[in-house]
Amino acid sequence: FELATVLRDERSPEAAVLLRRVAALNPRHAEARHLLGLIESEAGRWDAAAGHLREAALLRPRQAIWWHALAYA
Repeated sequence: FELATVLRDERSPEAAVLLRRVAALNPRHAEARHLLGLIESEAGRWDAAAGHLREAALLRPRQAIWWHALAYA
């Protein structure tokens, strides 16, 4: 997960691959779902982005910024 966050900061396409692997191994990994949502949103894949962001927000409902990101997806 931490490597994926570094790669995302560098705009590496490998970040999405690693985050998908994290989410597959642990579907309740809210941070991975949130970052996947941001990556999908940046790529213009709004439906996929909304799904990941919604799941992240539901897993961690007190993370207001995640609800904000979902509103923009």
